Amino acid sequence: MEVQDVYYTLVERDPGEHETVYEVTVEILNNHFTPQVNNSFQRNQFRAMEQKPQETIEQYITRLRQKVIYCNFGNVDEAICDQVIDKCSSKRLRRKLLERHNVTLHQLRETAQAMEAAEKQATIEQPIESVNKVSTYANDTCSEPDYDNEDDDYAFTVHGNQGKVSKFTVNVGGIDVPVVIDSGATVNIIDRTLWEHLKKNKIKCESKTSSKNLYAYGSNKPLTIAVSFNTNVCVNDRCVSADFFVIEEDGQALLGHKTSIELGVLKIETNVNTVTDNVVKTNYTSKFPKVFSGVGKLVNFQLKIPIDKRIQPVIQPLRRIPYHLRGKLEEKLNELVEQDIIEAVNGPSQWTSPIVVVPKKNGDIRICVDMRRANLAVMRERYPIPTVDEVIQDLNQSKVFSKLDIKLAYHQIELTPEFRQITCFMTHKGIFRYKRLMFGINSAPEMYNKVMSQVFQGLDGVRNIFDDVVVYGSTSNEHNERLDAVLQRLEERGLTLNIDKCKFNMANIEFMGHMLSEHGIGVSQSKVEAIVNARRPESVSEIRSFLGLVNCWSFHTKSSNCSRTTTPLAPQRDKISMGTRTK
Repeated sequence: MEVQDVYYTLVERDPGEHETVYEVTVEILNNHFTPQVNNSFQRNQFRAMEQKPQETIEQYITRLRQKVIYCNFGNVDEAICDQVIDKCSSKRLRRKLLERHNVTLHQLRETAQAMEAAEKQATIEQPIESVNKVSTYANDTCSEPDYDNEDDDYAFTVHGNQGKVSKFTVNVGGIDVPVVIDSGATVNIIDRTLWEHLKKNKIKCESKTSSKNLYAYGSNKPLTIAVSFNTNVCVNDRCVSADFFVIEEDGQALLGHKTSIELGVLKIETNVNTVTDNVVKTNYTSKFPKVFSGVGKLVNFQLKIPIDKRIQPVIQPLRRIPYHLRGKLEEKLNELVEQDIIEAVNGPSQWTSPIVVVPKKNGDIRICVDMRRANLAVMRERYPIPTVDEVIQDLNQSKVFSKLDIKLAYHQIELTPEFRQITCFMTHKGIFRYKRLMFGINSAPEMYNKVMSQVFQGLDGVRNIFDDVVVYGSTSNEHNERLDAVLQRLEERGLTLNIDKCKFNMANIEFMGHMLSEHGIGVSQSKVEAIVNARRPESVSEIRSFLGLVNCWSFHTKSSNCSRTTTPLAPQRDKISMGTRTK
């Protein structure tokens, strides 16, 4: 039967004021052919959906979303929340959700993911790791405790077969205490011996009473709680209030799941419990605080910039800055003055250069001094800068890496006062000059690398190209010893690092566009994407640029026919006319 024949059997209606005959016809046919949904039946099926065994909350929510679209609920997220609370398989999760007022779907997912991650950590296989070093209760014959008992708390941690656990120091009530992060523990615990030590050193705390039962993982027998107390726990500048339980059994101090997250040393990702490199960074910032604080300055050293006296000094005119950038420029100038990087020039100056203010994506600005005229008087110092190939060759057989970033690298090298004149630059707020080595001086890269080579002289397992420093080793112990030596040297010389850009104890790192690992050298994904997503070159210069990018990374490819593949572009590359277009 034709659609037109069906249409003639349907009830017609006249088009409204803002409707056409076509729109009315489509509406009538859609109403006829679209199956009618029984909302009551669909909602009944939705309400009957339960969480399946071994199904995560995320998977359960996905099934509910697929069904809820046919139920015509007013608030979909609210309906899913109610269903999860009613039909989830975990009684413990249900209790936690019901305790919260008007829990949202986002809050529900966060709570469920954290609980699932903790339970997953608790079920690590016994042959691989020894579980629960709080006491000797854990063994192969122990049964799991009833985790649905909301009045109980649990402490369980992973302890390697070699008996060594990664610890770091936190401040508990004004006293530094080495602890282990226990992502599966619901409480913080210390033993009686440590408690007596804290009391002897006059810990600042408030005693509390508690009726909770505390179990070690894998044990049905509760631990013996001597006392509990509340105190402030601090890591660097971050402090939180936390409860601690003192147990009679001997064991290591544990920092529980909640407190670890509040201090920022534990991060829970989707279904994965990960102690991020924030813990490692915290260790090093605690051990070498000066290395990660502010902008450093190389001690007992001032750099001389060789100047050709035969070149006549030039005073260039002020380059006007747009009014909407002047406020940010003044803030940047004040910041650099406070950091002792620049200083105001109150007397006459033989050299002045204009500046260009470049906005950054984050809303900040960068001051770029136009040193082209001044560089004519700088006698360039020649010092070999290591190539990437040379550095990579030294990293052969390495398996553990750390990448360090020197903070504002050039600005940590102080200039001698008599050679600062050539760095003068003019702004609408007056003339300033740099007290530190600056970007724009033509010999700055060579001078900086020469200085850094002298700083790291005598240290094994460290190489740098400009401000990127890589520390490497064939084993973790060798790498850690070398890294400690490098950080110690930086602290002695007064240099500082940018902690946000540092990577510690990595199995693979990206260095100068290369991916380095124990398996060898690879190309970073960003370089691959740059080649794959490159648009068609439209001029000779763009062809040369594209071929240079391809040839730079061609040695990573298994094919030896890179030159043959790019041969069709060669004639276009060699053309003299820059306006020639490629097809």
